[in-house]
Amino acid sequence: MNISQYTRLAIILLVILIQACANPKYQTFYNYDPPTTAEGRACTFQCENTKMQCEQVDQMRLANCQDRAELNFQRCTDRAQAEYDRCKASGQKYCIADYCREETCNNNGQCENQYRRCFSICGGKVTSETRCVANCERK
Repeated sequence: MNISQYTRLAIILLVILIQACANPKYQTFYNYDPPTTAEGRACTFQCENTKMQCEQVDQMRLANCQDRAELNFQRCTDRAQAEYDRCKASGQKYCIADYCREETCNNNGQCENQYRRCFSICGGKVTSETRCVANCERK
């Protein structure tokens, strides 16, 4: 094989790799049919209130986690820099700064799951549909 054949092969492999990375992304959508009785509708109203409270707690939890993660990351980088500076000041030839990893924080989506369950218990009907939302095959 000469250089141009290697280049052609590399380009083909790169195209195949790029296409493989562009996998379709799916998302589940929910449809809510309310209960037919007044009691059922009142019950789903309570579900809504519970969901809103749950989301507020989740938002506070997420904000606290992000604040804590930022503080821990800053402490780690300060400590790593101080250790690196001490190493350099001592005259050592090779000094490596420690790597600090930032914690990830996310909501687990339990409020929505609980709401769907509550809505169903109240007599409502929850249906789901999973649809492709990105990198979908074109027909």
